[in-house]
Amino acid sequence: MMVDKKRHTKFLFENGHLSDNSIALYTEALIDDSKFALIPTQVLVHTEECIECKQHIIETYELLKNEEFVVHPIIHQRNETKVFFNLPINQNTFKQNSRSFQGIAIAASLVIILALYFFLVYQVKPDGDKLFIKYFEPYPDVVTHKGNNSNELEPFELGLYYYTLNNYDTALLIFSRILVKDSTNEAVLFYTAITYLELKKSREAIRIFKVLDNQEGLFNQQTRWYFSLSFVLQNDFKEAIPILEKLKKENGFYSEKARNLLSKID
Repeated sequence: MMVDKKRHTKFLFENGHLSDNSIALYTEALIDDSKFALIPTQVLVHTEECIECKQHIIETYELLKNEEFVVHPIIHQRNETKVFFNLPINQNTFKQNSRSFQGIAIAASLVIILALYFFLVYQVKPDGDKLFIKYFEPYPDVVTHKGNNSNELEPFELGLYYYTLNNYDTALLIFSRILVKDSTNEAVLFYTAITYLELKKSREAIRIFKVLDNQEGLFNQQTRWYFSLSFVLQNDFKEAIPILEKLKKENGFYSEKARNLLSKID
């Protein structure tokens, strides 16, 4: 009896790829080595060249490898099986392909895991020092009257005089002497904290801002703004964020500044 090879070639392939029957046959052989003899050469050659069909076989194998195998009803029909036996087979090629599929899958998984690891560990974080330089501006002197001679100034005014000249070490020395006698003076405390920030002494500034933030006064919003910048300078964004969130909700000059800075660190 002559076999209609065209009909059986169509049975093996569909739309230029392996048919469901060929996929099932290949998958059976992955699960049961005794089925290698059923793999036609046409299927082996096509699978070796077609990445899409390889992937389809791997996916099917992953679904079935841990399940009780069910014999495919079409492939194992008696007449069709005779046709497969009459076709030349290459069992070694199949085994090599099977091993290469598994190697590719393992390598791809390792690449994904490593990429995720490096993303989590080395993802770009905000630079507190750069953000501080960008957003920090010393608060202007709004206390003293301009035009006075430095020899005629009161101690606090003299401190602010050096403050405006960017002579922060001298200004800090004068402010500190004033606070020895008047430790609750809000204006002196505020400008002392700003001076500490100019000198990049964030810890000292934070200590003063904590006191000012717990009391109602003339510099409430200013205190919160510079308070948050003190934590930014330390790269302590966890502490800076709630202060900025509170400032953002308030109507005032620093509301938009707080919103903008939050977008950089939150």
